[in-house]
Amino acid sequence: MNSNFAEADIKKEVQLTENVLNSMKYMGCKKLIFFSTGKVYGDNAFSLKAFSESSESKPACSYSKAKKLCEDLILKRSSALALNSIIFRLPPVISKFNSSNLGKLMKLSQRGFLIPLFAQGNDNQRSFISFSNIQTVTKHLINNQELFKNNKIYNLADEGYISLNDLLRISSKRELWILPHLIANIFFKIPFLQGVLLKLYGNFVLENSKLTEEMGVKLSNTSDSLSIIYK
Repeated sequence: MNSNFAEADIKKEVQLTENVLNSMKYMGCKKLIFFSTGKVYGDNAFSLKAFSESSESKPACSYSKAKKLCEDLILKRSSALALNSIIFRLPPVISKFNSSNLGKLMKLSQRGFLIPLFAQGNDNQRSFISFSNIQTVTKHLINNQELFKNNKIYNLADEGYISLNDLLRISSKRELWILPHLIANIFFKIPFLQGVLLKLYGNFVLENSKLTEEMGVKLSNTSDSLSIIYK
């Protein structure tokens, strides 16, 4: 779990990638798919900004710092290993088995629990990646291995974005209880709540146009994926 990832784990993560790279020549493997994180661009923010592959890297947590170091290691060693790699930067994964804080909230909502939400959740924009889209892209790569040319970095995200409240509306079995902005503003000013509220109500958007255009693959949006998961 990346939420439990400590600074002491960074070295282990990089060493694991080093071990994989060292093993590839013995397996005769010249192609690598590496799953990184969109958090290499930074963290959630109340202001809206969409990140593309050319955006500056500003990893803020131990997990994203580790992934960025692993990316750098792969790119640095690819030439000597004659390796063609594709690095995917992912937003949070959507599946029935998501055990993150957001995943737990979705499960409570799906079970019919009444959860108070803030009106800010109607307006924030978030990117997610559905497990079905990960399968689609991986299968497309296996069937079109000419796409492995040199070393590429792509944002792998569902098509479009979705707000927190819309996300929960799809998974919920009952009407959402939305608190008005006036009440919400009081909670958003409480210092010890701001970190949690930023994780839930902040914006984090990844652009996926480079991937869809260069790979020629069509991805579904989060709403459609959720409708299948929680049908």
